[in-house]
Formats: sequence, C-alpha cells, structure tokens
Amino acid sequence: MASTTDAHADALPTSGIHLEFARLPGSTIFDVTLPSGERVRATRNRERVFPGLGTLGPSTNALYELAIEELGAEALAGTILDLGAGCGLGAQQLLEAGAAVIAVDADATACKVAVFFAAKATVIHAPIESVVLDALADGAVFIDVLGFLESPLGTLRAARKLLRPGARIVVAEPLAYPAQVLIPPARRATSPAELALFLESAGFALLRCAADGGVVVASGVAIEDASVDSLVRGANHCGSGDLVAALKLFDVVAGEGKRSLAVQAALDSVDVLVAQGRGDDACSRLLAILRRFPDEPRPLAALSQFMVAASEYTEAQQLAEKASRLAPLDPGVLVALAIALDSTRSPDAPAAWRRAFNLTPQSMEVALPAATSAMEHAFPLLAERILLRSMEYAGNTLADAYILRARVRMALGRNEDASLDARLAVASDPQSPVARALLAALEAA
Repeated sequence: MASTTDAHADALPTSGIHLEFARLPGSTIFDVTLPSGERVRATRNRERVFPGLGTLGPSTNALYELAIEELGAEALAGTILDLGAGCGLGAQQLLEAGAAVIAVDADATACKVAVFFAAKATVIHAPIESVVLDALADGAVFIDVLGFLESPLGTLRAARKLLRPGARIVVAEPLAYPAQVLIPPARRATSPAELALFLESAGFALLRCAADGGVVVASGVAIEDASVDSLVRGANHCGSGDLVAALKLFDVVAGEGKRSLAVQAALDSVDVLVAQGRGDDACSRLLAILRRFPDEPRPLAALSQFMVAASEYTEAQQLAEKASRLAPLDPGVLVALAIALDSTRSPDAPAAWRRAFNLTPQSMEVALPAATSAMEHAFPLLAERILLRSMEYAGNTLADAYILRARVRMALGRNEDASLDARLAVASDPQSPVARALLAALEAA
C-alpha cells in the first residue's frame, strides 16, 4: 500500500472508497472522516479536488490520460513523479498505466487521502523543493499545479534535480486569456510561450508545447546544459547576496547561450544591475540582447520602462506596443504597456492595466496601479472590483490597499464602507500617517 511521512493506514482497495464530509457552519471548511476512521480537515477551493466533495476546479482525468500518452512506454516502465498530486486520483491513473508512482504534495490532508486513493503509490508530504529521492526518477508530471505557485520556474528547477538525464516531463496548465477571471488561490494561467520558457530555463529540451482546448500542454526531456546550470547558480548567488558572481554568470549566458536562455540571462543581469543602482549598465545589457534578438518582447518591455524613467514617453509607448503585439499574454509586457500608456495620459491605460491584472490578480504591485489608473480615468467601480479580487489572496490586505479602497468608496459615496477600510488600514499599519489622516477626515465628515 501507499506510504506517507504523516500517516499510516490499513490497506484498502482503490475502488469504492468513501470519505465522509461535515461542513463547519458558515464556511467552506469540512471535517473529513477517512476510511481508517481518522478525521482530518479540508477546505473546498479551486486548488485541489477531494473525492466526493464538490469542487471549484475542473476534472483532471483527461489531462492525466494525455500525460500518460506523452510520457510513453519507456518512462512508464520506470518511476514517475506526480508533483502536486493532491488526493491521488491522477496518481492512481499513472499506477494503472503501469508506472511506479511517487506522489508529492505540500498539503497534509491531501496526502492522507492519497494513501487510500493511490494505494500502491509512495506518498510524500513535502514541498517539491524539499524532496530528496534515493534514486532519480524516469519521468514527472505537473497537472494543473504551476498556476498556484509563487515561483513556477524555481519549482520546475527543483523537479529537474529529481530526474535522470533523458527523463520525460509533462506539464498541463490552464490557458491564459486577457479577460480571464481566476479563482483564488490560483495565481496565474499560462501561455505556450511562457511555459516553453519555464521548461527550457529549468533544463528541459522541448518536445511539444501548444494550446490544446483550454489548456497548455508541454512535454520535454531532462538534459544537462551548462547555460542552464549557470542560470541556476546565478540565481543561487543572488539569493545569497553575491551579486557580482551572479552577474558574471548571467553575462556569459547572455552572450553565448541559445535564444531563450540568453534572453533570460540578460533580464536576470538587468535585475542585478538595477539592484546595484547601475541603470546605464542595465540599459546597455538590454540593447545588447536586442541587437541579437530584436523581436524579443520581454527585453523590449523592460527597455520601455527605462524610457519612461528617462521621460522618453513616446518611445516608451512604441516599444511597449511592439512588445505587446509579440506577447499579448505576458503579464510583464502588459504592465510595461500600461505604464507607458499612463505616462502619455492615454485613455487606453485603464484597459491595459485591467488586462495585466487579469493575468496576475494576486500581485498588489499590479493591482494598486491598476485601481489607481481606473480612478484617475473616472472608473471607480472598476477600481473597486480590481481591489476586491486582489484582496481575496492571502497576504494582500496591506494598509495601502485599504487606503486606496477607502478612497474608491468615498468616490462612490459610500462613506461608511470607506470609514471601515480606513480603520482596517490603521489596524494594518498603526504608524501610517496617511491612514490615520484618512480615518480622521472620514470621522470628521
């Protein structure tokens, strides 16, 4: 039967298994009784499916079937990692296809359920970045997982360390589109271009990456690549504060690596130089990579933001518009376009901010300027909707968000709601003079 670091239960067949659910009043939280009699607690949300409990997310059965086809017979004859396995329904499909399966998930309750629904799998309760295996695996799948992660690239790099050279990986994620409305805690959907970039930067040679209905499906092979190793080592140097060593590695890859890796390295070097206060050198790196690859949208978008900083607003808008034509689903590109349009006081700025926000609703760095732009163009209802969506994400109840929402609600004539937001802002940051002044003004009104 399956094993887990957190629980052990008697072996049970994988068919006919029944979980009992008892909802906590007024919540989306349930007490779950497992077949062993153990009780655990689960939350019904978009992130994972608990068998027998209605879910906000789509079924992943068809995606696992597709992953099995993409993995192929050679990989399925070995060990497959189901990364972000949830309650084990997909892991059971992999088992039925003949693979030995290691199911990994960071949620303790999901792992305890997976022990029953993927009874012959090894279940590991841990973040993917913390997993250590006795032997490297022959394949891995990520099915509807990356969109919930803070760092998809970092997690894919962690997965690469668990795979032998030549191992297969299959990733299936919801397809991004500009008008999407993501359900928290989903942080992003993805485009084929973005997913391909993630995989190549993590050390995989692409076999396939394309939209298939409403999802993006990619498969690749784990390879050994000196440029990828340099990117990873550079990122590690950045994490430890050794920016000089990081910059040396990034500059080598930017000058010599293949296109996707060279562009990533150039942008990483720009981040380092900006952190060092070396804006001119950062611009030089962008111009150098654009001489090699003049139609790369992300360097064009980054250069646009430097042009805004230099008050070259028309040129900034032209660069950003070109970048957005090349990559209409890249959130960073759309942010650059929105900034450029704001700088020229274009009436199109709120729409550009809204598209950028739809692709990254969890980011307060996008939500606050998006709502501000909507307010400046007399769209207070849009501003409120943006803030309400963004504040559904954990950690997004910052004083600045409450302050802006209070001002939005004042513009809508809802002073009582605005007063509540002002009090929440003060509670979030008691030392904020802006929050205290806003609360005093509302209480005096």
